[in-house]
Amino acid sequence: MIYMMDNNGDENYHLFAVNRDGTNNIDLTPYEGVRADLINRLPDNKDFVIVSMNRDNRQIFEPYKINTQTGEAEKLYENKDVSNPINHFDFDKDGNLKGFNKISNLEIKHFYKTRGGKNFKLIKTTKWNDKFSILSFNYATQNPDDAYVLTDIYRDKAQIVLFDLKTQQIIKEIYSDPVYDLSNLKLSKKRNWELDYIDYQGDKYSIKPISKSFKRIYKQLQNKFKNYQIEITGRTTDEDQYLIKVSSDPHMEKCTIMTLKQGNQHC
Repeated sequence: MIYMMDNNGDENYHLFAVNRDGTNNIDLTPYEGVRADLINRLPDNKDFVIVSMNRDNRQIFEPYKINTQTGEAEKLYENKDVSNPINHFDFDKDGNLKGFNKISNLEIKHFYKTRGGKNFKLIKTTKWNDKFSILSFNYATQNPDDAYVLTDIYRDKAQIVLFDLKTQQIIKEIYSDPVYDLSNLKLSKKRNWELDYIDYQGDKYSIKPISKSFKRIYKQLQNKFKNYQIEITGRTTDEDQYLIKVSSDPHMEKCTIMTLKQGNQHC
């Protein structure tokens, strides 16, 4: 298990790994004055994660692939331009860097490397307050340039679209809400990266089920926790257990582990 923690509120967060029984607690980023942020877990390579940290230069962050068993860190890309540094990296599930963003003069410049491309190219420039972010690449297609993108460029509110980053065209509008900005989505690795659900924060946290499989799961959750707000905070690799937060009041929460196969739960 991995988690983030700072030292007495200094906000220099470090990445830690620990066994499920609480033993072998290791600081994977044991560098004084350095802040680490988790970018990606690698679902097919569970001993590695990708983080950004300002290890070599406190002014800029660079991505590293870290072995969670040994702590060995490999820098994946150099953020060389201190005057105009990269502020966001986009990796796919296999740990390949496919894009990054730079902020310059109140604009965000989006760079991307297409399939077969040797270099990163500027593909889009947006205003600093526009939303255009890659939530996940679409692993259920043969086209590696397809991605689920959160954007408010085409509508009043942030929607989720399936987007071809090479042609800069919307393939399909996935979901939008007329009142609230959407937040994120969840794919099912178990079911060939099928889109399971979308979530967003309005007057309350809301889930919009998309796949048939997750619609059944969500209905099961609603039946067991009637009149409660349900928030999914995690799930196991084989997707047969979900960690759920349920509350009737935003300030009164409890956690539950839901085992789908047996249909039981415990706190």
